[in-house]
Amino acid sequence: MAIPELRWLQKEWIHEASKLEWDSSEKFWTIDHFHSILSNKDNRRNVIPLVCILDENIAGYNVYKLTKNSYNIINIVVGAEYRRQGIGTLLIQNIISKLEDNSDKSYIKMRVRDTNESGCEFLEKLGFKFSSVIEECFAVYDKTGGTDLKQNAYEYIYKKD
Repeated sequence: MAIPELRWLQKEWIHEASKLEWDSSEKFWTIDHFHSILSNKDNRRNVIPLVCILDENIAGYNVYKLTKNSYNIINIVVGAEYRRQGIGTLLIQNIISKLEDNSDKSYIKMRVRDTNESGCEFLEKLGFKFSSVIEECFAVYDKTGGTDLKQNAYEYIYKKD
């Protein structure tokens, strides 16, 4: 079996990453979401997009933002055919190891749709703790082209030891 490898997301991979999300979720980021987050002048130094390459394919990706005190995970997606193979864990453990090595940061934060039970269980398994409910948090396009402006989120926190 091939060993998964983490790399910076390249512009030419955005379509493949977007397709991965499209195939994995009812609500998803569009290519425009990727471009707006990655090309925003204020985000260029603070937003880190990573992909996990396995068998020369993008198996998953995450995007996180550096803040003064924390790492905020903006999005994480693992392709359906790559789930339960450690890809998501590798992506999150990468951020946890950065947290443990960085004296300026004290926690990792992630918001999960309140309907994503498996995402909540996954974060809890990795040591994240439920923090709060954020009402009407997500406004992401669905496959019909509409938006869901009233989706709540659960916020999870991972604190440094």
